[in-house]
Amino acid sequence: MQILVVDDSKAMRSIVMRAVRQAMPAGLNVELRVIGGATVAETLHGRIIVAHERLGDLSEGERQFVLAHELGHVIAGHWLQMVNVYRRWVPGAVTQDKTDPVAGPLGREASGLSHRQEFEADAYALRVIRSLGRPSSDAWSAFIALGMTQDTATHPATRKRVAALKADEMAPTGAGGNAE
Repeated sequence: MQILVVDDSKAMRSIVMRAVRQAMPAGLNVELRVIGGATVAETLHGRIIVAHERLGDLSEGERQFVLAHELGHVIAGHWLQMVNVYRRWVPGAVTQDKTDPVAGPLGREASGLSHRQEFEADAYALRVIRSLGRPSSDAWSAFIALGMTQDTATHPATRKRVAALKADEMAPTGAGGNAE
């Protein structure tokens, strides 16, 4: 396991590293950047996790859920899946004459994929925190702590995400999704 943490705050680095180490499979190379600004957490280029410094204010279980969610994106290869959608719709150079005619269907396909990926990463994160002995309620409280949201092009509404996790948890085969 190789983790590169980019952050000036030793305290935040320690908090985030503890959560990541507990959730991260061996052999995975991930760069973690702790930032300020509007972003809570996201995954870039399939291997860079950007996490807001305010994650340090969450409980240990909530923080583990958020970071495990981002690791779920890395492990499932979500970045490459999205890249492939864009390449299929806009092969070659990206120019306005190529993108304008396909913007609608490309946007719909990308949005649908993004929503599925969020559900998969949520399910992965729930499995991780439960394997660490954390209660499922840490996932629900993470969503509440970070704020309730409506559907966007990239993320399903918070209520849909929590409902999907609760349904997965109640399924006879356990938590679903395939972010592993």
